[in-house]
Formats: sequence, C-alpha cells, structure tokens
Amino acid sequence: MFISRLIVIYLGLCLASVSVSILGQLPEDDELTACASYSGCFRGTYMEGFQSQQFQAFLGIPYAIPPLGDLRFDSPRRAGKNPDTVDASKPKPDCIHKDYLSATPTISGDEDCLYLNIYRPMPLSHLPLPVMVYIHGGGFIGGSAGPSVSGPEYFMDSQAVILVTVAYRLGVLGYLSTGDENMPGNYALKDQLLALKWVRDNIHAYGGDKGKVTLFGHGIDGKKPLFGLVFSTMFYSPFIIVYLCLCLASISVSYDDILTVCAPHGGCYRGTYMKGYQGEQFQAFMGIPYAVPPLGDLRFEKPRRMGKLFGTSDASKPKPDCINKNYLLSTPKVYGEEDCLYLNVYRPMPLSESPLPVMVYIHGGGFIGGSAGPSVSGPEYFMDSQAVILVTVSYRVGVFGFLSTGDGNMPGNFGLKDQTMALKWVQDNIYYYGGDQQKVTLFGHGIDGIATHLHLLSRASVGLFHRVISMSGTAIAPTAINRNPLEQARNVAEFCRIPNANNMSEAELTDALKYVDADVLVNAGDGFKYWDADPLHIYRPVIESSNQDAFLTADPELLMEQGNYIKVPWLLGSVPSDGAVRVVKIYENFELRYQFNLEFHDLLKKLTEFSSKYVNPNQKIAILREEYLNDTRKLDSQTVDGFLNVS
Repeated sequence: MFISRLIVIYLGLCLASVSVSILGQLPEDDELTACASYSGCFRGTYMEGFQSQQFQAFLGIPYAIPPLGDLRFDSPRRAGKNPDTVDASKPKPDCIHKDYLSATPTISGDEDCLYLNIYRPMPLSHLPLPVMVYIHGGGFIGGSAGPSVSGPEYFMDSQAVILVTVAYRLGVLGYLSTGDENMPGNYALKDQLLALKWVRDNIHAYGGDKGKVTLFGHGIDGKKPLFGLVFSTMFYSPFIIVYLCLCLASISVSYDDILTVCAPHGGCYRGTYMKGYQGEQFQAFMGIPYAVPPLGDLRFEKPRRMGKLFGTSDASKPKPDCINKNYLLSTPKVYGEEDCLYLNVYRPMPLSESPLPVMVYIHGGGFIGGSAGPSVSGPEYFMDSQAVILVTVSYRVGVFGFLSTGDGNMPGNFGLKDQTMALKWVQDNIYYYGGDQQKVTLFGHGIDGIATHLHLLSRASVGLFHRVISMSGTAIAPTAINRNPLEQARNVAEFCRIPNANNMSEAELTDALKYVDADVLVNAGDGFKYWDADPLHIYRPVIESSNQDAFLTADPELLMEQGNYIKVPWLLGSVPSDGAVRVVKIYENFELRYQFNLEFHDLLKKLTEFSSKYVNPNQKIAILREEYLNDTRKLDSQTVDGFLNVS
C-alpha cells in the first residue's frame, strides 16, 4: 500500500519541514540549563563544595504528578514534559510528616512532594559519570532529600559521580494499606521506582551514565533499595544483604524493560519487536484501546474516551479489524468485530533521545472496510527511515461507522469521530512513546484521503494535527457525502426485516437498529448493490445539524469556498493504478468483463458518480474516454492500463 515512489516523495517533503528540534532553540553556552527529551528543560544553580570548588545543583525536579486528591493512596503517575524552562535553583518542601524526635513534635512538609535533586561536579566531564541515587533515611516516617539534610558536598568534592537524592511519600501517605487492591500500599517504594525510571530516561542530559547507577541508603532505608548495585552504610545484619540480593535477582529484569511504556492518561503497555523491511528491528505496541467498545447502547453513538487501565497490558498482538464485508472477494464474507477501537504505535530503534515527528495513518477501504493491522497497513518502510513514530488507527466502518438518520438520534460520521478520538489520544500520550505531539501529520489514501480532508474542515479536529497528506482523494469527490441519510437508514431497516420501518420515527428507527445482530446489519449492504460489488462505497459521511458533537456541519465545497478550514500545510497528490481496487476484479472475471462492455456507458456513468452540477455527466464520460481509454468503449488488454488510472 505504501510502495509508490510518490508517497516516499510526499513523506520526505513532510519530514523535511518538521525536523527542527526544540533543543536547538536553547542557548548553547548556558551550562546551567539541562534539557532532556522526556522531562524538559531545567535551570539550576551553583553551590559550594565542602573543601573544593563549586558544583551545579538542579533542585526540585518533578518526577511524578503530585499525589493529591484521587491520586492519594495510588501508584505514582509519571510527570509530563514542561514546554518552558523551569527554575530548579531552590529545593522543594519535604514530604509531609511528623517529627517525633523533636522536643515538640510538629507536622511539616507538603503532600505535593515527589521531586528529586541532581548534583554534578565542575568542570563538566566530557564523558558520562557514574550515578549514585540516595534513598534518604527517616525510618519510613520522616527524613529529607533536601541539601540541608542530605547534603551533596562530600560527593561533589570527589568530582567522580553524579548524585541524585529522591523525595518520596512517608508515613501514612507512603505505606498505609488495606491489604488488597483497594489500597495496596508501598507507595513510597513505588515513588522510588518511578524516580529510578526518571533517572534511566533523563540522567544522560545531566552528564550521567544510565548504565552505571548505584542505589544506596542507610538505616531503615538501607533495606529499601530496589534496583542496581546496592551500597549501604549501616546494615545491621548480613541477612539483610542476602535478602536484598534475592530481591534484586527476582526483579532486576524490569529495570531495563524498554518494551514497556507508561503514559499518565493511557496506562502501561508492553509491546514487541518487529523486523524492518531492510533495516533494524523496531518496537510495536499494538491493540491499544483509545475508546470504550461501541457495543449495546453505544452502537451508533459518538466514541467515549477509554479510561486508564491498571497494571501493564499486553500490546504485542494486533486486535481484530472493525467488522465489515469485503465485496471485492469472489465470495464476500463478514469478518472482524464491533469491539475494534484500537490503535497501533510503532517506533524505530535505537530509541531517539529527542521526540520524533508523528505520522497518523487513516487506513483505506472505501469507508466500508480496510485494516489498521500490520499485515495490511505495514509499518516497515516507515521504521526503516528511523525518522518518525507511526500510528495506525482502527475505526468503525460501513453501517456502524456511517449510518445516519440525518438528525440527533443517529447523527452519523461515527468513523470520523473515532478518528478524532484517536487523534486526542495521540495528543495526550504519544510523548511517552517518543513522539512529538506538536508535529503530527495526518495522512490517508483514496477514500480515506477524503477523510483527512474532512478533518481539515471539521472544528472537532482543531489542534489535533499540524500537517495533512491527502493521497488520491478529497472531500469534494462525488463519493464523499451521502445526501439522503434517512432514506438509507430506512432501507437498511427494511433489509434487516424490521417491521414498519418506513413509518417509524427517527428515534424508534435508531433504537430498533441498535439491537439488530451485527452480521445481519453488515449483510444489509447487499440490498444496495446494483451490479456485482457496486456501489462499492455504500455508507458515507453526512452533513450534520450544528451542535457541539457534530463533525461536519456544512457542505465541503462551501467550506472550501469560504476559506472555513484548518490552516495547516496540506499536501495533495495521487498514486499510479488507483483504479486497481475495482478494475482488477472486473478485468480478470470473463463474465463481469463481458457485462461491463455490454453496458459500458451506463455502468461507467454509475461507477464514476459524476455530478451534474457544473457539467453534464455524459460530457465528462466522453472526456474520460478520450483521456484514458483511447476513446473506446471497451475494457480489454489495450485499455486496462488506462482504466487502472481512473479512480
């Protein structure tokens, strides 16, 4: 599907326009500012060594979202990237606790406390330094990661390491548990784990070697380290050392698990490796849900955003395609499932240190079929470029995606609204997969080139993408819009043998169709066929009444004339042999070819669906014959190449 040279040219032009990195915008000589692709930019300060020279300190860097409100007694969520340069010259408050060792115990600190501090010696080393991560003491109920208590001066005098000190939840907020999944506990340890992941992902930007991380603590906190080489100053018993070694042996694999991605809004997914076309392996995260399954009452409804799943979900295998019927097969059959609102994310290896541009592919299939799965919408060519993150989106097609009563009962355009929901998922989550949410290119081919154009015309899609490529299809094509949706909905109900379909109200019609067997609904498409697989594009987008959930509220041609569309770079073009999707079956089947040639003019006129708005369709057919078919009225070996370029 992506073999055409023109597509490669298009993508090359697009990529050329998005290659500027945000890191290039920062002053190169500002050594007090450190920028990491996953966490953003922080400006530190200078501190004095104990007996030696100054060193640099980056204080109060957030590694998790503040654990407030519903996030109290919950696993820590990774902090997002801040688009601006953040001040990191002052420490944050300690985690809230009560100091029972003081003469008058008082409560101090703050619940918003999941921060860490980084210290690096000067002059800056040209080579990455080993990293030491300190888990501060305090008996699980107190303590501080701040420089006034966990001071870095001795370490910095050595000029041999990067030091990280971590603040984590304490006491009741860090360890209270009901003993089950309602309040599982160990939040402080989970905070430390997330801080270690932050170190793994970002410490290179501060001059540290993520492959040489030493975790250390003392006293109670000598018992807590979870990963890496353990250095403890006050082990009370050799049995503790044995215990920690056993723990490390059982959990050390997770620390290097780059196949697991966690996003605050999307949850954690474990992907797999796939082989490039000619290049390196790449990572694939398949079957990620972006919307609630549109089943039962949610059939013929706008998509609902998928909530965050707990735990780590398997994303190593693709999900089934959306239910459809492939009329281009010799024996068309229904396949796929209604539960199908998933997407796939592919990222090249080795992983980039800077966020990559993102390309979101709207798969082809004429609004009635197609697949976002890797066997059809394969990512291999894109991954060989090592230049982009690719997202392929599965969305409702056919009767489930585009049936409409023409009013608010069944407004239609559900497939397009699914795509919009997927684009929102990309904006919320793609950063955690290594993508730049500010460099999203939407692209599609054929009928789904029409879909990409429609997103340019939809107010629902504003801000969700930054470039568009429409290949071999635009929203002003004759097949783009269904002008009589209610009539079609009543016909579908009749084909499904719903009694009294023509006399039902739109609300009654919608309720009746919601609970028809899925296969029966798909097979209702047979009733619209006038010749073999035609019309191929049975179900299409509609123009909706104006409301906050509407995707398209005016005729595409009118919106273009008025300049009422999203102003982003838009690349248009076509690919060779676009007509193959229909021509090949007709040409290879003697009976179909004979019938076609027998009724050449009438069938060609029906297949092209030329509008009579500006020029008589018969005149357009004459121009088409002269331009592509050697002015003949026959599909044969002399004209088949011309037919292949008629789409």
